Amino acid sequence: MRPITMGKLQFKEGTALVHLGRDREALAAFRDALATAERGGLSTLEANIRGNIADFFLRQHDYPGAERESRLALAASERVKEQRLILMARANLGFALMGQGRMAEGLPWVDGVIAELRKGEVWGDVEAMLDEKSRMQQQAGLYREALATVRQQQELGRTNDRAARDRAIAALQEEFDATQRTRQIEFLHRENGIKEAELGSRRMAQLVTTLAAVLTVLGGAVVFVLYRRARSSAVRLQQLNTQLEFHSMRDALTGLFNRRSFVDKMSARATHGSGERRKAAPGDVDCFVLMDIDHFKTINDRWGHAVGDAVLVEVARRLALAVRDTDMVLRWGGEEFWYTPRQPIQSTLPN
Repeated sequence: MRPITMGKLQFKEGTALVHLGRDREALAAFRDALATAERGGLSTLEANIRGNIADFFLRQHDYPGAERESRLALAASERVKEQRLILMARANLGFALMGQGRMAEGLPWVDGVIAELRKGEVWGDVEAMLDEKSRMQQQAGLYREALATVRQQQELGRTNDRAARDRAIAALQEEFDATQRTRQIEFLHRENGIKEAELGSRRMAQLVTTLAAVLTVLGGAVVFVLYRRARSSAVRLQQLNTQLEFHSMRDALTGLFNRRSFVDKMSARATHGSGERRKAAPGDVDCFVLMDIDHFKTINDRWGHAVGDAVLVEVARRLALAVRDTDMVLRWGGEEFWYTPRQPIQSTLPN
């Protein structure tokens, strides 16, 4: 097995063991992954593993060990020039020093990381950093400073709440706009019906009229004008119907089909699909694949919803490119995607 594959497997094993509370086994897995990375010259993986080992010691309140590992992680991260790993190592080093009561040494590291995260608008991580900073200050007896940090965290929380409220208002505005478009379509339906009726009436009048040629020409001109107006309304109605149908069957973010389109397809198939099944090859079966993005909540919490949305769009794009034109891929909800191949070959299903 390639060193990078082995190292990543050992690293993931250590992460899983941490979540299970099996700390001693987790540390051993991290050490094995680190050794694999060093043997293979995998500098980025080494920096990542060292950062997680330092974080492990912090959770164990082994602050001297955390300081030692953080300095090693920082050196490794700076070698590969990976900003995310550098920030993690600096934060761990700052908290390790604060945990030992060396507040004057630790605070600059922590505050520097918080400033960088604020520049990047990674508000979830900023809140987490402020929470840990206030806890460390309280632990050191710096109650006034801890209170000031808590207030910063609360203000940031209120700011995030306002942003969430703004997003909710935008969603309501979109819903209102959709309602207005629906009403406009209904109005155009009624207007089109009236004009079509009027047009038919004038055409009938042309057949029975005994007016002179001048009156006939004039009547024809009137009919032509009304016809053009009715035609224009019909074209506009068709455009709005097409837009409404598209938005009702597609996910607004990714452009994939949505759950409603799948339900409609299955309902139509239940009503009219018996012929389709008779035409299928004897070995063909129906197949449905439900997929989701692992740790997607972590992406949203760590990098923000804008990055989460970008991940969803990219996953949707790749799924759309990977399937046939006759297949159906849709966003089921949240980070879940649904794939339905049309008449899949049975031999391919185990893959």
